[in-house]
Amino acid sequence: MTAFIPLSEDRKIRVLLVDDSAIFLKSAANLLRQHEEICVVGAAGGAEEALRLAPTLRPDVILLDIAMPGMPGLTAIPYFREAVPAAKIVIVSVGDESIYRPAVLKANADDFVSKSKLSADLLSAIRRAIGRQ
Repeated sequence: MTAFIPLSEDRKIRVLLVDDSAIFLKSAANLLRQHEEICVVGAAGGAEEALRLAPTLRPDVILLDIAMPGMPGLTAIPYFREAVPAAKIVIVSVGDESIYRPAVLKANADDFVSKSKLSADLLSAIRRAIGRQ
C-alpha cells in the first residue's frame, strides 16, 4: 500500500480569484478548496485590486471574470501579463462558451470556463492552463 503524501504548499497550484461578485468569489473558493492540489492565495473584487495583489501573491493561475466594473477581464489581461508574467489566465463568464471562447483566446487568455459549468470544468481548465493535464 502506498502512503499518502500531501503536496507541499510550493507544489500546489496557487490561484488568485478576481470577480466583482462576492457570492461567486466565495463559491469558487469553496469549490477549489475541495482539491488538495489547489491553494487559493487571494481574492479580489476587481482587476485593479488584483493587479496590486498579484505580484506579492505570485499566483500560478488567475481566475478572472470577463465583465466587471472599472476594468473588464479582457482589458486587464495585458496588465496581468506584465505584473505576473508566469501566471496563466482563465477567464470566467456567465455568457455562452461558443460566443466568448474565441474572443477570450484572441485576447491572450489561456482558457475559458462558463460559470454555469464551473463545478464540472474549472479544475480541468486550471490543469490545462498550467500543463498538468
